[in-house]
Amino acid sequence: MPIRRAYMDPPLEKGVGGFLTLPKEVAHRFVDVLRLGEGALVELFDGQGNVLRGILSLGPPARMTNLAHARYQRELPAMVVAQAMVKMDKLEQVVQRATELAASQIVLFDCERSQVRLGDKVEKKMSRLMRIAQDAARQCGRADVPEIHGPLRFEELLHRCRSFDGLCVLGEPDTDVQLLSLLEGEARGIMILVGPEGGFSPAEVRALKQSGAREANWAEHLLRTETAALAALSVIQQFYRAGRAFD
Repeated sequence: MPIRRAYMDPPLEKGVGGFLTLPKEVAHRFVDVLRLGEGALVELFDGQGNVLRGILSLGPPARMTNLAHARYQRELPAMVVAQAMVKMDKLEQVVQRATELAASQIVLFDCERSQVRLGDKVEKKMSRLMRIAQDAARQCGRADVPEIHGPLRFEELLHRCRSFDGLCVLGEPDTDVQLLSLLEGEARGIMILVGPEGGFSPAEVRALKQSGAREANWAEHLLRTETAALAALSVIQQFYRAGRAFD
């Protein structure tokens, strides 16, 4: 049976041995939702790479005892998803799947053909996306959670492309340049640029390329906006996991 996990706001206690009294929401998840019994092996993570593992004591109050701390070390390069604004349900899919596929950062931005804006209650909507990322990290076993930024103006995205330390990739189904060929020797980081449902405008494509983005193809067919980054992440992750770019 997999170890039951919960997210906890940092900082996590790092002492080995001893005990930690669980916050109300964590205790509720372990005791009331998962119905774990006394002595169950459980794990906390803080989204910043810290993991705390211990034995559940039901109390009250509920505690973790015999604590062991570990620090997650990321082995993949930075993988940034720059996603144009789309409907909230599609953004939620992108955030959830990108977290599972090891994205280190998700950047939302507006562009010419974006038909959706976050509008009012931006903070509330961004907080929801962050909770989705935390939950996806918990389920897939990650100790870190991707940062989520935005929504940015298109000009701000261009600035990020120019200052990004690594490879910026723009999807182009008709090009003969394959994403894999651009990854050879690139160990710094990759930013995947994904347009809205209608794609980037010609002017935006020119501006992105002038800002250092490279066009590449990573799928057999034209992909939906909510699928494009996920397909690219899968290709990138498998490339680096195969050890073809790491020393």
